[in-house]
Amino acid sequence: LPSGISVAVFFRWGSRMLPAIFLAAFTINVYTGVDVLTGALIACGNSLGPLSAAFLLKQWRCDLLRLHRYTALLLIAAAILSAFISAIIGATVLALAHSFSSERWAITALVWWLGDSLGIVLCAPLLISLSVKSLQDVVRQPRATIIFCLIALLLALLCFPLNQFNSGSALPIVFVTFVCVAWAALFLGLIGAASCTLGFSFIAIWSTSQQLGPFVFDNVQISYWTIWIYTIAMIIFGLMVTSAHGEIIDTSEQLRLANAELLAQQQELQDFNKALSIAAADAINTQDFIASLLKSLGQVLGADYLLVSLVDSASTKATTHTFYSDGEIKPNFTYPLQHTPCKDALAQSFCFIPQNVQSLYPEDEMLVHEDIESYLGV
Repeated sequence: LPSGISVAVFFRWGSRMLPAIFLAAFTINVYTGVDVLTGALIACGNSLGPLSAAFLLKQWRCDLLRLHRYTALLLIAAAILSAFISAIIGATVLALAHSFSSERWAITALVWWLGDSLGIVLCAPLLISLSVKSLQDVVRQPRATIIFCLIALLLALLCFPLNQFNSGSALPIVFVTFVCVAWAALFLGLIGAASCTLGFSFIAIWSTSQQLGPFVFDNVQISYWTIWIYTIAMIIFGLMVTSAHGEIIDTSEQLRLANAELLAQQQELQDFNKALSIAAADAINTQDFIASLLKSLGQVLGADYLLVSLVDSASTKATTHTFYSDGEIKPNFTYPLQHTPCKDALAQSFCFIPQNVQSLYPEDEMLVHEDIESYLGV
């Protein structure tokens, strides 16, 4: 777990935390009984490994706060690669200090790598995603959260320490824990999936160390590998379920916003048709029908600029027939159609842009100069 904590610290606050991580690792190493020099050298590996993991996650743009389907694989890859650094440094320092054989060095490095990589995939997602909002989501439904935790604990006990018979065999029911992880991911998101995975893995490791449960084998290396594969599979599963659920929520929100925008545009068009009918009725008996029509439209719609234009035969320029603004008819002018919404209105027979029309047509001088926000062209 210390490796996962260090990765989360580096990921959230950057490399400036390196002295603090080194000091913490050095203190723990010396406390375990190694000499000062050995503790300092091992602490270098304890610091560089997590630092490289955080660096890889940022280089690969692996945002654990906004998951996508590849995030889990990138996290696993970063954990596997970075754990080699601390494992090789730590095993080499111990081998030099205690004159290990090459075989013992390999076993030490392997066990070290398994522990550090597990710590990263178990702890880093949980601590990186931890925030005030995520904690509020947990405590918002305290009764449901407590019931879920009790069910998860019962399943963990049944699948691991209590899954033992007189013959020494265990039922193959570990897959049930994946259902619980999926439930946690859907119920609480990443913090739920990561917490559930951490709890199941902890009980699985403890049970195996007590020679209980389905991961107990005559060869302890096989037990280590089985726990590692189980944990990796569970964290990948939890992250992917969280990612898929998040994508569904994001898509639903995008559809809701798009539908709201479509309804707003429909309402705008209905208002325009109504205003056009009123303006036409007001202007029908006037001498200059088009000028009166634009004036009435301006009053009904609250539009700042209204114009009727005639397009040349090449469809490259347009000349205003009537231009109404500021409550009066203005002098006519000619303007190019290229890079204007009028060009799109001509091509599509209709063009409606309710907002941000300047950003869509930055080369249209009139839109920019007059600070025009929306456009409707027929």
